[in-house]
Amino acid sequence: MTTDNTSTVCWRTRDCSSEVQQYCQHAVTDYDMCPSTCKFGICTRSERRPTYDPLYVFEPNIDRDQALKHSCIHCEFFLKNGPKRDKDAPRAHELEADAAANATSVDKVGNEIGDGAASVSAD
Repeated sequence: MTTDNTSTVCWRTRDCSSEVQQYCQHAVTDYDMCPSTCKFGICTRSERRPTYDPLYVFEPNIDRDQALKHSCIHCEFFLKNGPKRDKDAPRAHELEADAAANATSVDKVGNEIGDGAASVSAD
C-alpha cells in the first residue's frame, strides 16, 4: 500500500511528545532523523520488519529523507511502501549543502567573502 499522505504514515511520525521535541537535539527540522539509539526512535508497530535484503536496502529511488527515524531505513514496510523520489531530483541534505556553499560569508570587519570579494593588486 503506497500512500502520499505523509501526515499519517509511520515513517513521518515521531514517537515522542511535542513537549519532548522542543528540547530534543534530533528534532531540529522536519527532516532530522531520530537515531536508532533514541528511546523514542525504536519502532514497535506491527508492520515493522527489519531487512537487510540488498534489493530493498540499495534501491536508489526510495526517498529515505522522508523517514524521521533511523530505524525506518532498514524497515521492509518503509522500503516497500515508502515514498519514491525522482531519480534526478536532489535530496534534502544536498539542497542544504548547496545553500550553505552558496551563502555569502562575512568576515569580522563586515566585508563579504566569496566570489564577489575584491582582489588586491600589487601596483
